[in-house]
Amino acid sequence: MAVSGRSRWHAKTGTVTVTYASGENLILEPTEGNLSIGGMNAGNHENTKVMNRMHHDGFVEGPDLVQDVSIDLQMPREVLTSAVAKKIIDFFLQTGFFAGAMSCDSTIVAHIWELDVTDGSISGKIYLPLVEGELSFSEGAEFNTLSFSGRNHLAPVFS
Repeated sequence: MAVSGRSRWHAKTGTVTVTYASGENLILEPTEGNLSIGGMNAGNHENTKVMNRMHHDGFVEGPDLVQDVSIDLQMPREVLTSAVAKKIIDFFLQTGFFAGAMSCDSTIVAHIWELDVTDGSISGKIYLPLVEGELSFSEGAEFNTLSFSGRNHLAPVFS
């Protein structure tokens, strides 16, 4: 059974840290926002059904699962012009302070990083070692939202 979660995080529940291979990292400060990681199972592989004369005949291991990752950061409108917002955008676009950061993948030189989610209430941790994706922006009456949608390509590690 795949496990999928979408939750709000804040200072009491933990931290979300994103890190490039060269060590540059960014701790996403607690904010109104959501974090979602989906599509995980025990072996981190797709279970492919085998049919024999139109009857179910068991499963074989398919390719590794790829986890969809979603991070939403909702901020009051005036915050988007701040240095904090600029640093977040720089990280996800690998510009500014993060322009020289090394990717976590040797073939894709830009924008591949690690995601580390620590749950402070139960001291649990989810580590996604190879994440890539895109950043988007939406404007609202009271809040602006920076959203990252991406994919993790290696097995998650739980501790």
